[in-house]
Amino acid sequence: MFTWTCHICGKERADNNISVFTADFSMKYGLPSGTMQQNVRYCNDNPVCEEKAKTHSFFKGKEE
Repeated sequence: MFTWTCHICGKERADNNISVFTADFSMKYGLPSGTMQQNVRYCNDNPVCEEKAKTHSFFKGKEE
């Protein structure tokens, strides 16, 4: 069985309990669309993780 760690809550979960939210940051940094994306893993059975995944950024400290 495959497991993944949720980027939001940090729990290790079974594959079927993890989904991925993809966000495109290209425009924010003046790049062509699709050149700077991030994938955030979240618990798909936890509404809090799902909502936080939509605004999570691995680019902390580089925000405006």
